[in-house]
Amino acid sequence: MFTGSAKKPLALICFAYLVIAFGVFSPVLNNTFLSDDYLSLHRILIQKKFLLEEFFRPLMDVSFYFNHLLSGLNPVSYYVVNILIHSISSCLVLLLFFLLAKFEDAEDRLFFSALAGFLFLIYPFHVESIAWLTGRLSSIACLCGIAILLLTVDHKNPRRTFFLSLALFLVALCGYESIILIPLIILAWSRNTGPPGGRPLAYFIAWSLVTAGYILFRFFYLNELSNEYIYRLFNERSFADYILDPLKTAARLILPPIEQAPLMSGLAVLSLSLIVWIHFRCIRRLSGQRKIRYYLVLWGLFISLILPARFGVSTRTSEGDRLLYFPSAFLCILLSYWIMTALRKPARKYVVVAVTAYFGFFLHKNIAQWELASKATENIRMAISSPGDTTKAIINIPDELEGAYVFRHGFNEFLALYGIDSQRVIPVNYLDRLEYLPVSGTIEPAYAGDTSFIYPEVKIFPDDPGWSILNTTKADRIWLGPDAICYYWNREELVRLSLFHQDKKE
Repeated sequence: MFTGSAKKPLALICFAYLVIAFGVFSPVLNNTFLSDDYLSLHRILIQKKFLLEEFFRPLMDVSFYFNHLLSGLNPVSYYVVNILIHSISSCLVLLLFFLLAKFEDAEDRLFFSALAGFLFLIYPFHVESIAWLTGRLSSIACLCGIAILLLTVDHKNPRRTFFLSLALFLVALCGYESIILIPLIILAWSRNTGPPGGRPLAYFIAWSLVTAGYILFRFFYLNELSNEYIYRLFNERSFADYILDPLKTAARLILPPIEQAPLMSGLAVLSLSLIVWIHFRCIRRLSGQRKIRYYLVLWGLFISLILPARFGVSTRTSEGDRLLYFPSAFLCILLSYWIMTALRKPARKYVVVAVTAYFGFFLHKNIAQWELASKATENIRMAISSPGDTTKAIINIPDELEGAYVFRHGFNEFLALYGIDSQRVIPVNYLDRLEYLPVSGTIEPAYAGDTSFIYPEVKIFPDDPGWSILNTTKADRIWLGPDAICYYWNREELVRLSLFHQDKKE
């Protein structure tokens, strides 16, 4: 697969990736569990279940159980595994480009292969897969997908390659479905990179049968036809959505989330127009096998974007960026192709520096957002973990912070895992992004007589001998004893609410 002269520099580059990955992502090692993480941990540690029948992703539970054996509920080892998976995936991107590339200059081949892997390593718009523990499912699936493509590009025994690839495919599908369309990529790749006399169509039919069997198993045996994700995949959409959704997804591959829709649209048009221009400039300079293999990468990108485009990736926050993890591997290979082919040598280094700076800036920003989400979770845990039998009411529990999940799911499971009595912790309501977005600054209580109001929907008023909390949207009323403590999330931190008039100025 790799010549003796190339093995040493490739190994050194892979080691450098590992060092860079732990240097860049070191802040997440201090993060805690978030949202769906608690669902998985509660299921395997308290319920003693390893298979959620209505949502078949056993790789999540198996990998979390392995981490629990290493470090219990200390999340460090969990994040170390996430970073390791990402490092290995970056190495596989390097090796895939190295095998695909048909550059005459050996140094160019090595440099631009290393560039593709490095860009994938620091690519900022799939951070959700690394900085969120549950996001590892998408990175594991991508790792298996790239390994399958490596086998497709350089295999000597089609039958053995098929069964090994099939095993990797099934492992990936036990975690995440992002590579379920990879048989379409394999068909095109094996026809152009496989050995002479191979039978790509026969193996494609075999792949299709296996994929169909997996889908039937999910739909009928596990009864997942009513699953939320299945509904999102097959729900009816307008003709405009079928046009706009792929364009939005393609734009998010190269642009950060932007709140202002007109600005996002304008930048998307400019960026995609530039890419089209670069593409045609590139293909004019490619010929023979180099051109064919360039088109193979484009085909891989197109197929890998079908599911993200169908599910939808947010253009306003980083929510759902894990869907871009697999497509971003093809994008980074294409970027390296473009820099190598479309640019003259003097301009290449400046473009490499500019792209690295662009990726690095947003990578730092996105990692910091997950740090804030983790601090919010810890802030809440410290407040409600204080000893005693005092009842604590929590208002405006944050759902997510600009796409970084906090307690979208798993609050009750979070209480159980840390041994916090759920009878004395009352979650009043959850605050999502669209609710806090209109607020300038922090949320502050408003007072009218004896009544306190916490934006957007909670009133607190005396109800001798204690207090009542009213959720004005749901008309739910909760009574608190006179010794109860009330906290609310003000967008930045958890604050204790003064229930007595004489305490309002404290």
